[in-house]
Amino acid sequence: MVQLAVAFHHHSKGNFVGARSVLERGMQNLDGAERSFPSLDLDQLRAELDIWRRCLETCESASDVAATPSRRCQRLGVAANLRLDYSYI
Repeated sequence: MVQLAVAFHHHSKGNFVGARSVLERGMQNLDGAERSFPSLDLDQLRAELDIWRRCLETCESASDVAATPSRRCQRLGVAANLRLDYSYI
C-alpha cells in the first residue's frame, strides 16, 4: 500500500517514470494482500490502478503528467472515471 502512495506522490511531482515504476511494483505486491487486508475490495482497487497504469504508460513528457488524467485518458480512448473511489476501504 505504501508503494501505491509513493507512486501517486511521484505522479503529483511530475516524475512519471518513477510513478510508473513504483505503481507496477505496488500492483504486483497486491498479490496475496487479501490475507493482510481482508476488508478491502482489492479487485476494485486493482481495476482502478490498472486505469492509472495504462495512462502513465503513455506519458512522454512532464507536460503529459501534468495534464488532467481524465482528459488524457479520454484522448487515449480509456472510458473510465479516474476519480479514485475509496468505497473499497
